[in-house]
Amino acid sequence: MVYWIYTYLTGLTYVAPRVKYTLSEGAPGSVESKDQQLNLYIMAVANGQYLGGNMHIAPKAEISDNKVNKDTLEEITQSTRRGRYSDG
Repeated sequence: MVYWIYTYLTGLTYVAPRVKYTLSEGAPGSVESKDQQLNLYIMAVANGQYLGGNMHIAPKAEISDNKVNKDTLEEITQSTRRGRYSDG
C-alpha cells in the first residue's frame, strides 16, 4: 500500500524534464532533420506495434513500411492530474 501512495504523490509533484531530440526524415543518409524539444515523461520509438511482454506501445507502427514510429507521453497539466483532460 505504501508503494501506491508514494507513486500517486510522485505523480502529482513530478515535473517532466525538457528533452531535445532530432528526427531524421527521408531516405537513409539524407540530411533532412528537425530538432524538437518537449517536456517528456516517456518516449517510445518502435518499428512494430508490440514490445516484449505483448505491450501494445505503437498501435500505428508497421514493420513493412521501413519507418519507425515515435509515441510520447508529454507533460501532464494540473487539470489532467485532477482527471480532466486538456488539448493544450
